Amino acid sequence: ATNWRQSSAGLSGLLPVRLNGTESVDSLPSLAETFGFAYRDAGPYIVTTSTLLEGEVLYAEGNTPLLVRRTIGQGAIYFLALDPKTAPLRDWDANEAFWSEIAVSAQEAPFWSTGIKESYLARDAVRNLSGLTLPSVWLMLCFLGTYVLAIGPINYFVLKRMKRAEMAWITIPALIILFSLGTIITGFRTKGNQVIINQLSVA
Repeated sequence: ATNWRQSSAGLSGLLPVRLNGTESVDSLPSLAETFGFAYRDAGPYIVTTSTLLEGEVLYAEGNTPLLVRRTIGQGAIYFLALDPKTAPLRDWDANEAFWSEIAVSAQEAPFWSTGIKESYLARDAVRNLSGLTLPSVWLMLCFLGTYVLAIGPINYFVLKRMKRAEMAWITIPALIILFSLGTIITGFRTKGNQVIINQLSVA
């Protein structure tokens, strides 16, 4: 707490409190009573004084916040008014319980915050995007079957009936172009021609 200016340099926008300075106090009974362990070192103790701006005061001594938590997004920032390397925290018997309490109070990260680790999760995420649903297998088979029949047997049968078999060099490319245009038009009508932007906001 004695070097609070250096410790807080560059963090003013993140801290849950506004730092006012330091003061010497003879005792901190509330914290000792909360955890049920007296301090080994007698006072006075140096405490950083502050004014709460945003967050939750977890422990306080009177009107002086001792431990404050501010939640930012999926994380949290803690302000401790005492220096862990000096009395009374330096050799306090309740240190383990005190720091465990802070760790337990931290928010658990959501399962998706660590990214996609399994390939099937990536596949499922893509499936949720609108406009990416594939046509059914039966529809594709019907289309290919019609395409093959039109270019092959049907085209041959019609030209044979008309006695114009030499026209195959025209009808076959024409049918290919016709089916290609039909595929493109069907794709535009079912999937659209607009760019789809998927947004994700982090609260």
